[in-house]
Amino acid sequence: MYTYNLVVMNAHQIGAKVVEMFEAGKMQEIQDELYSPEILSVEADGMVSKGRAELDKKYEWWTSTFETLSEQVKGPFPHGEDQFALIFSMKTKHRESGAIDTMDEVAVYKTADGRIAEERFFYLTGAPTE
Repeated sequence: MYTYNLVVMNAHQIGAKVVEMFEAGKMQEIQDELYSPEILSVEADGMVSKGRAELDKKYEWWTSTFETLSEQVKGPFPHGEDQFALIFSMKTKHRESGAIDTMDEVAVYKTADGRIAEERFFYLTGAPTE
């Protein structure tokens, strides 16, 4: 008989793992390893994605619409045992129009059972810079 010592990460540990993987360019791995299959994702504009299939469609739309020119992340900023926030800064180029935009975004995450169960994004976009 085998016994396994499963260590469930707390919110701060999950946040640190997200930052580590983000900085290594492992975007898909973040979703595969750290997101709950029932993830709830809420954008500041009201767009809601429920579950991994909808989240995957949202990210496919993002990458087909925008080219990321630069991006940085700060955090994690833990809040209790089950939440953390990250601050993202990015510069993007709209693929169709060529407009370049800068954006700072606060992402608040809730965790459950060692995975990200919910993410909410708060942001303002700047005026095109080029």
